[in-house]
Amino acid sequence: MKKEFTHYGQKVLLAGNRSRYEMILEKNNVEYTPLPILSKTYRVVKYNNKYAVILTKEAEDDLESVIVTEALPDDLNIDALIVDVFSQLRGEKPAKMPTKAMAILHDAEKLLQEKQSRTGAPLTGDSYFAEMAGALEIYGGTEYLKTLPHDDIAPDYWDQLMAAKPAAFVMPQSPQPANATQPLDQQPAPASASTGNPFPDMSQAESMEALMSFFGSAKKED
Repeated sequence: MKKEFTHYGQKVLLAGNRSRYEMILEKNNVEYTPLPILSKTYRVVKYNNKYAVILTKEAEDDLESVIVTEALPDDLNIDALIVDVFSQLRGEKPAKMPTKAMAILHDAEKLLQEKQSRTGAPLTGDSYFAEMAGALEIYGGTEYLKTLPHDDIAPDYWDQLMAAKPAAFVMPQSPQPANATQPLDQQPAPASASTGNPFPDMSQAESMEALMSFFGSAKKED
């Protein structure tokens, strides 16, 4: 049983199989190449000018979710592909590909979160934007960001970031104490101009629940 979705305008198919996908290809005499894309949650194979993203099953009795596409997404973000497909399965609209500026902000945000996890010191208001501007120096700074399209970044957030004086970004070497607080929810994370986060969190269990809800009685033969 299959269902069609789109990801960044490209048609993709979602299937739920009882058998391992590679075994299905072998059974049908289809040659495939396991691609050297490493992940604990999925594997990728190429066959007949198509790509299959095969999600790792949590339990032997689970359906194996497979996303088939004729081209990998332009941002090469397979995690975003998986999240987008399962979000659409739950009734949400297809995600738009983030601009490079937004992708850089998300990466810089990870650096800030890592720094906070080590220091336990919250970053809010002006201190957050100064630290973010400092972290962006790794990617060419805010001056480089200005040269990139950024229509998916909220104007207020963008203006405050562009006006911030970059702080010297130094990652602490020692980890924080076990009892230190982690006030990550106090920071103004990069705001998207559109509704919905292009990288929403969704656990494997939630993905399977959505898949099982769609396929219903798909525990029949492939």
